[in-house]
Amino acid sequence: MNDEPEMQGPISVVTFRNGASAKPLLILLTHGSELTPLARLSSFLRGDFPVRCLQLEEPSKSVSVENIARRYVDKLRALQPDGPYRLLGYGVVGLIVYEVAAQLIGADQRVEFIGLIDTPRPNNESRRGQQSAQTFSRLAGMTHRYCPQPLSAEVHLFNPDGAFAADGARAWRSLLNQKAIVNTIECPTELLFSEPNVQMLAGKVCEALDRAAKVKVRVPERDYSPLIAIQAGDLSAPAIFCVPGAGANVTSFMSLATALGSGNSIYGLQPRGLDGSLVPHSSISAAAEAYVSAVRSVQPGGPYRLVGHSFGGWVILEMAHRLLAAGERVEPLVVLDSECPSPRRASRRYSQIGALLKLAAILETASGHRLHLTRAQIEDVDRDAQLVLMERMKAAGLLTRANTLAVVRGMARVFSTNLNTPYVPTSTYPGHMLLVKAAEEVEHNSEDSEMEIDETLPENEWTDHVATVERIELPGNHMTLLKQPNIDAISQHLIRVWETWRHAIRKQGPRKLTS
Repeated sequence: MNDEPEMQGPISVVTFRNGASAKPLLILLTHGSELTPLARLSSFLRGDFPVRCLQLEEPSKSVSVENIARRYVDKLRALQPDGPYRLLGYGVVGLIVYEVAAQLIGADQRVEFIGLIDTPRPNNESRRGQQSAQTFSRLAGMTHRYCPQPLSAEVHLFNPDGAFAADGARAWRSLLNQKAIVNTIECPTELLFSEPNVQMLAGKVCEALDRAAKVKVRVPERDYSPLIAIQAGDLSAPAIFCVPGAGANVTSFMSLATALGSGNSIYGLQPRGLDGSLVPHSSISAAAEAYVSAVRSVQPGGPYRLVGHSFGGWVILEMAHRLLAAGERVEPLVVLDSECPSPRRASRRYSQIGALLKLAAILETASGHRLHLTRAQIEDVDRDAQLVLMERMKAAGLLTRANTLAVVRGMARVFSTNLNTPYVPTSTYPGHMLLVKAAEEVEHNSEDSEMEIDETLPENEWTDHVATVERIELPGNHMTLLKQPNIDAISQHLIRVWETWRHAIRKQGPRKLTS
């Protein structure tokens, strides 16, 4: 683990030009990139819209594309809280722009335009462009390990002539299919920002901006419904809504449904992205907003019963905040072996390799089978790391032959996104929580070390975030907690706290009790 804080400076904002439009074009740059070429480009863009450049100070070698992108997202949303966003990047920085777009879509924000100028294909040796030699060296090493995932949004590529650009265009088309729109400027790379080529580039960027504003691209993430019925029960009683842990699906609550019996209606809230095609939620607030909407579609009024395992515990806490703010009653939250959110944990970032190794360790714990997945296998540039994971899972009997690579990609993508999602509640929840902790710690792969965290930030206890916390400890580990015999004990405890709450409600009469 790298215990040092991320060595990154602030993000500066340079206005290339002002405009009357409320939709600025946002150009992302890293420290060491030259402003002059992109400032020249902006001067030839037609239309009355602002053009702003966001420039990040040079990151340390250990910081990943995903982590840098999150810093940009925080700055973007401080400047422009909601979409539509219009993003442009040049050279290897285009890969960071792509990840910024992915994280904005994951936060259920509209991204209208994604423009990549002479951006290399994913997982390929990059070309320097306008970066200094030192900056380029660090960026190239970082982006070489970045594996972009498909997006539902269109991506506009602006490429000069040459085999390098053609190779990149083919790779982006392979990733995005019809969503990759290639625009060619007939000139060598080194003359791209010289006249008259920069005028031609500006013209193509403007045409793409006009197209993006007019063409309404369907965003399937907005149509996604997370609600899955696990068990039908007594419709006169409050249903139970369950949120699984990072990368898991709602089938992890099947044993709970069995333990509770057939009298309870039980729903699972399936994380978006497990299908391998949709972008996962990239923030707790976005997931909670979507889940609350889904819950109220089948149960318009409270009291609500919420259960969350691991990462799901954070989500149900945020859901409860929103339900209370809407004037609804929420019964005691049931949180199963969730870490307490804190500023220090919010600073934690895993690389893609670190996340995949951690996922393998959790699968080993859940199944009792060794997957024998090593860092060397993941870093092998000639092999697909998630394909290697699928092969190991099938060999261990964790997947059937019918399971596709998309299933593994979806699980890994959701897991990595959840693992890197920061959360610190903004206020104390005034209700009650039943916190169930596993007695045993999960042993992780010794290679699972690609994680950054700011150890100077404070930790928290659950009592810092929730008014009343009842803690119990059960045998087993993080994964066996959801299996027999622990799940029988959990079902008895949650029935107890919910019945106690309802008894208190009856004694209070018409007076409102939140939890």
